[in-house]
Amino acid sequence: MLGRGKIKYDLNAYLMGLTQPLIGLDMTVTATVRYELIDTATRKSLVNETVTVPYTAKFSDAFIGTERLRLANEGSIRENIAAFLRHLVTVSKDFAARSGAPPNRRAAGPPRRS
Repeated sequence: MLGRGKIKYDLNAYLMGLTQPLIGLDMTVTATVRYELIDTATRKSLVNETVTVPYTAKFSDAFIGTERLRLANEGSIRENIAAFLRHLVTVSKDFAARSGAPPNRRAAGPPRRS
């Protein structure tokens, strides 16, 4: 375990589908993943979202077709995770607004020197 203390959330990801081309110069793979975020204390599902994202590996990315397909597979999963994380940030702001808790804020820049 990386952190100390009790785990607050479980995140499960289920690969629901991976659409791949058989052949092609540019290969587009579409990954569909269902994500579920669970509060470990209450076992309540906080987020249950299915994300579908395509990614295209161009002929210029790799000459060999199997290499382009691998790149498209990896890219589709990577972009899928990124899309879910963007969604999760939006949802967490909504949770904070409903609960009255201030949203987490990062500093806009380095501290000013006097």
